[in-house]
Amino acid sequence: MKKTIVNVLPLVILIMVTSGCARYANSINMLYDPVSSVRGVSGDLFVSIAPPVKRNGDFVWILGDVTDDDGKVIDHLTSPRSAAELVQAALVQEFKQSGYTVISTTNKHAEAQRAVEVSQAEIVINQVSDFADIKATCKLLVGLDIRKNGVVVRKLQYETKYTKTDIKDRDLLVRTVFHEALQSAMRQAIPEITAILEQR
Repeated sequence: MKKTIVNVLPLVILIMVTSGCARYANSINMLYDPVSSVRGVSGDLFVSIAPPVKRNGDFVWILGDVTDDDGKVIDHLTSPRSAAELVQAALVQEFKQSGYTVISTTNKHAEAQRAVEVSQAEIVINQVSDFADIKATCKLLVGLDIRKNGVVVRKLQYETKYTKTDIKDRDLLVRTVFHEALQSAMRQAIPEITAILEQR
């Protein structure tokens, strides 16, 4: 009996250690904190995206993969919302904080006095999980059309990338790289867009 316990013990320890190292969050957290310092604007602002693809049941968007240190895919990183919806949600929060009355929509409002249309949104998040640590990278590409009084006056594009390696807060790593990349884009976009919208 004692011999059996001795033989099983290393296996139990190995399972505990490896399962602990494999722990991570595979779903993108929806929470977002606005970062722009722009304040003092007002008026209605439409923030639109193309109508989302119709989906049934528990549909999720795959934004990237989790691989081991040999490059083998062991899981997917998912979100219940598309890249365009995630970017739209961030824009809405940023512009509300700036002072606009924001109307979030899935239709273009061609005659709107002010509108920001998400024309492109690509989010790719990849994570490498090995025994020692976890490395996550988020690449973000956002294209925006700025419309004033029914006319597209500017087309803007923002591209950001954020990478982090950690073992301590592995449950938060994917959320961290996603938010850092998105916030970096918003820090660039909001002041530039606001200046265009408020230009006489």
